[in-house]
Amino acid sequence: MLAYGVSFFSGILLMSVVFVPAFAELVLGLGKGASGYVVTPLALASAVGAPLGGMLVDRRGARSTIALALVAFAAGALLLVTWVDSLVTLIIALLVAGFGLGIVLGAPLNHLVLDQVDPARTGSAVSVLSLHRSIGTTLGPSIMAVFMASASRDLPAAMGGALGGVMQSYLSQHPDMAGPLMNLREQMEASSAASAGSSLDTSWLDQLAAVLPADLYGQLDTAVRQVLKTTMEPAFEHMFLVGLIASLLALVLALFLRRGSERPAGTVPAAGHEGTPSTED
Repeated sequence: MLAYGVSFFSGILLMSVVFVPAFAELVLGLGKGASGYVVTPLALASAVGAPLGGMLVDRRGARSTIALALVAFAAGALLLVTWVDSLVTLIIALLVAGFGLGIVLGAPLNHLVLDQVDPARTGSAVSVLSLHRSIGTTLGPSIMAVFMASASRDLPAAMGGALGGVMQSYLSQHPDMAGPLMNLREQMEASSAASAGSSLDTSWLDQLAAVLPADLYGQLDTAVRQVLKTTMEPAFEHMFLVGLIASLLALVLALFLRRGSERPAGTVPAAGHEGTPSTED
């Protein structure tokens, strides 16, 4: 049944926004605490979309409601790929995507399946629907991890080049800092050697701001953030693009759902309607 395919893609939609906090931190430059709260607009919009989706099913039918939800999510994903460059634009995109996500994960698909299967098999039908969604939510992170791993391969070289350039420029202007900076480098190397095969001792990082001059620390911090943004931004764009493609594929499937799924809830079809049990005794 096409509804199962829509359910599968809905799981991928859900997973495509899992890394939004990391996107907000690495690309938009939000702090670790603040980046964790950026999914709040997504959750609120989903909370609004879920009950509204049930109302739309009653009035317009399941197929139209599913199509509306997928168009909304696709619009939000498109904004994430092409438009988002600040916290405000991120919130707008998440509100749009979350509204569609809340609808498609709510009543329409369940109603569609329950409306078109034998009443004796409704439990099995709903469980299979949930299974397809679970497969999507399982496959989604695997796809996203490929993009993250691909981007991370270039990160050490890019980071080393950027930090090396900052340090070289700074030492050319402040040659007296060569000694303290060399000591810091030796601490880093000793820490890495001592922690081989175990957890890395990063206690020296707590003293970094005190050891380095404020201007150098600021330059290094800016360089690190810029490298992270430049290196990881394509990976996040690809992740959001996966969500966009999944929503469009689900929309195609939804448009081919049976016309009977347009029937609003509570109406009684003509006896003998294909795919719907007759109400006659």
